[in-house]
Amino acid sequence: MALGTSMVLAATLAGCTPSTREGEPTRDKPSPSEPPQVEPTESTPAESTPAEVTSITMKANGITLLSSDDSSVTYDYFSSVEPLVAALSGGFGYDPEIIRHEPDVEPAKSTEYAWGGFSVHDADGDGIAPFYENFRVATTTRAVESAAGTTVTIGAGDGIEVGRSAPELAAAYPDTAQNVAAPGEPERLVTSVDVTPLPTEGENDRGLYTFSVGLTADDPNDAITRMIAPSPNFGS
Repeated sequence: MALGTSMVLAATLAGCTPSTREGEPTRDKPSPSEPPQVEPTESTPAESTPAEVTSITMKANGITLLSSDDSSVTYDYFSSVEPLVAALSGGFGYDPEIIRHEPDVEPAKSTEYAWGGFSVHDADGDGIAPFYENFRVATTTRAVESAAGTTVTIGAGDGIEVGRSAPELAAAYPDTAQNVAAPGEPERLVTSVDVTPLPTEGENDRGLYTFSVGLTADDPNDAITRMIAPSPNFGS
């Protein structure tokens, strides 16, 4: 009897004890907390200010840009013109005027990139080293002002630049200086500096093949008015 009574009592108590009280919200077992997801952010690197181009040196074998931090880059005349145009645009601080030349006769069709009196002439087609350049450079001024107001000087080294005395240069380079005149036109002085032999198989019957920096003075008794490089001479 005692055992039966105890079993009935236990069953009664179990049936009278709810797992949750009526009206009380149930609570789920908390899950382990996860760290908040943070979207990665890309840091923007500080832009470095490129050094300003301070001078341009025209030589027989290439054009050199010197910057304010004393670094320099040389572009040879057989390379692609695009890197040079980009470097000059950055150095001057503005894009060039682009002029298309399509003559019926020589010289060949070309595209000119001009910053003031300084220009790059890119002939159609590719150059063939070491005789036929891909582009030439020319200047009718000794300096070009940049967009920042600085002066970019242009020369061929040793003080040779537009505005230099033509008689003085003719005396300094007597082997290449000569006065020439086209029919019906006034006489002018032409001379060459930095004359560089090309890697040919010696001399032909007209002399050595050379590249140089060509100088022109519209008046032989006045000043140099134009410089161009390279100026080829195939033994004329």
